[in-house]
This record gives sequence, structure tokens and C-alpha cells, in this order.
Amino acid sequence: MRQYIGSAQTETGDRLRHLPVSFFSSVMGLSGVSIALQKAAEASLAPDGLWLGALVLSSAVLGALLIAYIRKLLIYTTDVVSEFRHPVRINFFPAISISFILQAIAYFPLSHTVSFWLWVVGVILQLVLSVTIIGGWVWRDTHNIANLNPAWFIPAVGNILVPVVGVNHAPADISLFFFATGMFFWILLVTVFFYRSIFHEAIPEKLQPLLFILLSPPAIGVISLYKLTGGLGMTAMLLYFVGLFTLLVLLSRLKNFMTIPFMLPWWAYTFPVAAITIATIVVYRVSHQYIYGFIAQILLVATISITTITFIMTIRAMRRGKICSPEGQ
Repeated sequence: MRQYIGSAQTETGDRLRHLPVSFFSSVMGLSGVSIALQKAAEASLAPDGLWLGALVLSSAVLGALLIAYIRKLLIYTTDVVSEFRHPVRINFFPAISISFILQAIAYFPLSHTVSFWLWVVGVILQLVLSVTIIGGWVWRDTHNIANLNPAWFIPAVGNILVPVVGVNHAPADISLFFFATGMFFWILLVTVFFYRSIFHEAIPEKLQPLLFILLSPPAIGVISLYKLTGGLGMTAMLLYFVGLFTLLVLLSRLKNFMTIPFMLPWWAYTFPVAAITIATIVVYRVSHQYIYGFIAQILLVATISITTITFIMTIRAMRRGKICSPEGQ
């Protein structure tokens, strides 16, 4: 019996030690579904109330991951430090701050106070992480361009996301500060990324789902501009069509994505698709053009389906020990 208990404790410790910070992308995906359902209900494109279930689930997952990752930080500090110094994994740390900001957006219709404090925590974390990570790009001695992948866009995504509910919680200049910096670094990164994609080796297969992150900056840019200006001007519509075109390019390689075995990067499919769905709903509500409502409904079904499948696959992989292991990070 003691041997069994000792073995179980060792296994639990090993799984905690290999808990990847990228797991917080699951909270981003689940929160994105909740917000998409919420906005769809407001536009009469989905039944009201469904988003509450997704919100509760996303909050539960966030709470569980925070407790687990804080334990990892306390017990396996050197492993967390190594993860933060890793050229790829460091870019997933803003998934934590983004999760708080998304929760703030989702909770806003229920409680402005809860939303405010979630947003404050998220914004402070986002500022610290984005300054640290982007500063690291500048001050590091050398960079291997092969390490550049769409995960590098995550800090910019967090900054662009701040105004979505930030305009309701703080002076507009704060939201504008984050939006401006996020868009600036998105433009820089997308230029370097396309150079890397065209003239250097392809991204490893297991990281290819991260290509969907390219959808997030223009899609969130549409939503943030709408919140900042109260309307959809030419810039917002240009961003929306850039996002829509990016989605079409990705869908042209759908067969390739479907052959990639399940791993944690699959969660990269979820939030970006939710983001372009929400942007489409915003465009539909402002323009009242049927075509955007039709596209929004198709994207909403896709968002729910992709997230549900990924969630189920994640649970199965966890039960089989394929996640939180050296091979499953």
C-alpha cells in the first residue's frame, strides 16, 4: 500500500513538474466561446443563456490551472524559470494575463465590479509580461529566426485586447496606450514572420496549429477599435477583411491541419476562431447586412465545434498521461 501511495505521489509530482504554461490557452479558448455566445445572443444569432455554461467552465479551468501552476512555481521553481527563459514557451506566459482580461470581458454583463478587478489583474500582468518579453527581443545578444513562430504574437494580442472592456473601467488613454503598442508590434512581427515563412524552413508540424494565432490581432483590432471609437470606420473594416482573408488562407490548408495528431497546441485553433467570430458579429450588428450574420453563424458553429472537440481530446489525453509529461508539453 505504501509503495502504491508513493508511486501515485511521484506520478502526481512529475505531472505537476511538466505542467506547461501553454495550458492557459485552454482558458482563452473557453472564454472566447463564452463571449462569442454572449455577443451572438445579443445579436439574436444564438439562444440566450448558453454562454453562462461556457463561462462557468472557463472560470473553473482558470482557477484549477492557477492553483496548479502556483504550486509548480513554489515546488519546481527552476522549471518555471527555465520555461520563462525558453525562446518559444516564454511567449505563452501572457496567456495567463489574457485569460484574466477575457474573463473580465465575459463577466462584465453580470458584475461590473468583478469585471473591473479581473481586468486590473490582467492589465498589470500584461504590462509586466509584455515589457519583459518584448524587452528580451531587443536586449538578447542573438536570436535564431527558426525560433520565430506565431506564439510570438501572443503578447501583442493581449495588448490589443485591453480596450475591449478597458474603456468601461479606466480612462480611454490607458486602453489607447495598450492598443497602440499591440498594433505596432503586430505590424513588425507579421512582417518578420512572413520573411521567415518564405525564406526559411517550415514551422514544425506540432506547432502548425499556432498559425491560427495570426487571426487574432486583426480580429481583436476590429473589436477594440469599435469600443474605442463607437463605430466601424475604414481602419476597422480593413482589419476585419485582413482577418477574413487570413482565415481563408488557413482554411485552404485545412486538410493538412486535420492530419496533425492531437497535442496541446490544438488549443491555438479555438480562441482565434472565436475572435474572428466576435468581430463578424460586431460588423453584423453595425452594418445590419445579412451576409455578415450568415458568416457569423457559420463561424459560431465552427467555434463551438472546435472547442468542444479540443476539450474532449484534452481530457482523454490527460487520462492517458499524454499531457503534463515530457513528451506532451
